Amino acid sequence: MTGRFVIILLALVCFLGGFACSKRPDDASKKGAIEQVTEKVADDALHSIQDPINQAKAVQNISADRQKMIDESADEK
Repeated sequence: MTGRFVIILLALVCFLGGFACSKRPDDASKKGAIEQVTEKVADDALHSIQDPINQAKAVQNISADRQKMIDESADEK
């Protein structure tokens, strides 16, 4: 009698343990706190690198436009 009870109890624990350890599909789509922080740091690093590069390109384009205007005005004279 007690042997049968122990077997049923172990089967129940194993059965319920499978549900406790499994992840739900909606949990897989949520990001953990570490992943969120890592993504934010990566985005900040990317912007801190790209912003000066984009500003330098804009200044270079402005300089090229000014030089083109100077060359065109010199050719007209």
